[in-house]
Amino acid sequence: MLRRMASPACFRLGSAIALLAYACTFVPERTWQQSRELYRSGEQELAHGRAAEAESRLSAALALREPDFGLNDDLAARWPDEIGSARLARGDPAAAEQSFRRALAVYVAYDCVNADRARIVLHLGESLLRQDRAAEAARLVAAERDRALERLSPEDAAPVWLEIAWAISAVAPASLGVARLGVEEAARRLATDGSPADAAWGFYLSGLLAHVLGDARAAGEALEEASRLSLEQRGPVHPLTLACQSARARAWAAALSATAAPEMTLSPRRSKFEEFLALFEPGRDADWRLRNLENLLDDPVDDVKHRLHGMRLGAHRMFLPRVLMRGSGDPCK
Repeated sequence: MLRRMASPACFRLGSAIALLAYACTFVPERTWQQSRELYRSGEQELAHGRAAEAESRLSAALALREPDFGLNDDLAARWPDEIGSARLARGDPAAAEQSFRRALAVYVAYDCVNADRARIVLHLGESLLRQDRAAEAARLVAAERDRALERLSPEDAAPVWLEIAWAISAVAPASLGVARLGVEEAARRLATDGSPADAAWGFYLSGLLAHVLGDARAAGEALEEASRLSLEQRGPVHPLTLACQSARARAWAAALSATAAPEMTLSPRRSKFEEFLALFEPGRDADWRLRNLENLLDDPVDDVKHRLHGMRLGAHRMFLPRVLMRGSGDPCK
């Protein structure tokens, strides 16, 4: 009796496993490793200011993945952003825009709102500004900033990136002083939050804006910090390092002294238990409590899926079907 009952259950379980295996993507390990090596070398070329070579290698790395993963490649979601950065560095903002939009589309497809998406929005906004499309850049950044503030906590890095993006997009139509303060505050938060390479860009922009406003001392402070961070994180020959040092020299030539700026601190990340207790804090509406409860319960499931997603099986790598990863795709991990 038990054997007869177990047979249908085993058959259904076996069928489900077979269907799941059929829906998975299996990529040869050699192709997987080759694409990663090209990507790493492309990153290094970009860090040393060789934009054309970086674009070539990064594009080749992404092309190796396209037959298996298509355009909405969750594991390589940031790769088109790197290609766009290389195109922007060699002076082609229109081509860079297409790469940034492709990167952003992956995050939109997975409904993923995080710091990486915000950084892509910053880059996309810059490419639009370089094409004299400031109004379009401002609309894009405003929508993304509203989304991030609605979905994420103020301590998250994404609102900081979007604050920088908004400040840059607001330079043309609004006050330069407001833009400078927004950029510098965001840069300090990034530096404090463990993103010094990214913060260097913010300090560099803040210094340029301060110099335009006639405050050479404030410009020197910001550019001094930008130079230090870029030298430590990117090396002495990176274009940003060289630009920071040149701008710093000009700023200090016009200023006699500088004062240290205060540091900002961020609240430490909450534990799972603290996130659970936060559900009962006063002043929260029902939608917020329900959304955060769903996230809290969904995290263990996501962890299991991401251990399986990309697991090596012999000479291949296994990737789960997109239907299982939607809403919890790799871009948000």
